[in-house]
Amino acid sequence: MCVWFVYETLSADDILVTETSDFIAELREFHKLDMPGTKNILLWERLRTWLKEAKNLSSPMEIDEFIWKLWKMKPT
Repeated sequence: MCVWFVYETLSADDILVTETSDFIAELREFHKLDMPGTKNILLWERLRTWLKEAKNLSSPMEIDEFIWKLWKMKPT
């Protein structure tokens, strides 16, 4: 199952909206929580490992198709 998040970079006008700035403040509090477990961030290392493995398992045609689909989804 593949999940895609639709997003847009916030503009200065977006941040001036009270509800948006309040939500950003709530997220800041969430990130300050002291959670159990390792504090090391492994996301980028895991993504690189996954990508390397995906390239090894894919044909050149599948890689080209995947890159083309990503390029078409790129926001303008």
